[in-house]
Amino acid sequence: IEFMGDIPFSKVYIHGTVRDDIGRKMSKSLGNGVDPLEVIQSHGADALRFSIMVITAQGQDVFISYPRPGEKAKNDFNTFDIGRNFCNKIWNATRLILSNVAEDIAPGSVTAGSADGELADRWIVSRFNHITKEVTESLDSFRFNDASHTIYDFIWHDLCDWYLEMIKPRIAKGGREKAFVLKNAAGILAGAMQLLHPIMPFITEEIWQRLTDVLGSKSAPSIMVSSWPEADDSLIDYSLEKRMETLKSLISTIRTTRNEMNVPIGKKADVVVIPADDEANSVFLDNRSYILGLASVNNLTVDMNAKRPPKSVAGISEKNEVYIILEGLIDFNLEQTRLQKEIERRTNFIKRTEAKLQNEGFLSKAPKEIIQQERSKLDNSREELKKLSAYIEALGE
Repeated sequence: IEFMGDIPFSKVYIHGTVRDDIGRKMSKSLGNGVDPLEVIQSHGADALRFSIMVITAQGQDVFISYPRPGEKAKNDFNTFDIGRNFCNKIWNATRLILSNVAEDIAPGSVTAGSADGELADRWIVSRFNHITKEVTESLDSFRFNDASHTIYDFIWHDLCDWYLEMIKPRIAKGGREKAFVLKNAAGILAGAMQLLHPIMPFITEEIWQRLTDVLGSKSAPSIMVSSWPEADDSLIDYSLEKRMETLKSLISTIRTTRNEMNVPIGKKADVVVIPADDEANSVFLDNRSYILGLASVNNLTVDMNAKRPPKSVAGISEKNEVYIILEGLIDFNLEQTRLQKEIERRTNFIKRTEAKLQNEGFLSKAPKEIIQQERSKLDNSREELKKLSAYIEALGE
């Protein structure tokens, strides 16, 4: 104020106390601090920045786990693995796109998708515009943790786990379809890099430069001075996003149920789906190819009037009934034995936990969070026991 005649800043951001993995405040006297240069050497600057950002929630202390060789730590979890793993995920997605894109897409502008294409294409465009608004609002209001989580979930789950997996058959098919989905994916990824750039400046610059080089468009010499993405409300379709969530839920339910019943990955199953309503029925019928490919399904029956087939295990996806026919996929005797052992293990755990929660000595001495953890474990085990009992019942039919 004395020399400039103005206040130096108008806003102050205050984060919580930084603690180690056992809750001690990080300090020089305890020697439990973390040297950021050491983290940069082992994980990279982007991993350091993102990891700190994503764990720093407003109004809460920051807990950092950074086990070093020879030191006893609460666990082997390293906080900065979060950012490093995210960098690897982004890089692998970029490689998938760029390894296919060069010979199939003519030079042109990099855009964040369009309203054309199949359900998956329109969905990822809607989601990108949706999260663009959320990330922008979070950054403007200093909710850096929320912004980090939003862009993380979008890139890792929506873009990588779902959209890129959904377009692989069209990439393999070649032709105009391949060019379309690759350009759509490249545009979305380029836009996502711009949203992520304030948090992870180095990998985003590298990827953005490569995308713009391959696609022949450079709206700016650097991502740092490129225009911030603006959400197009006309491309946000909440009903379409709901349809996609219904489809994803069904695929996830089939995958999870197959895994829980030890169905070999290479074996395709026959599946019967009984939709709860006309909307779900339409979603499943219109997108059979996604279900067949992503859920490893051989024959798919979608019928609102269908009955449960014999030798099948049941699952629930939202309100839709799902039945996976197990005959020919697993050894029923071996699976019954395995499930029975798991039921016995769960039953014994439930008895022990119930006894602990009825013990007045434990309830009076244990911290509230420990008691709550035990109750949560009990609830989860009871639900798991119901599921296991239903599975073994299905095997005996």
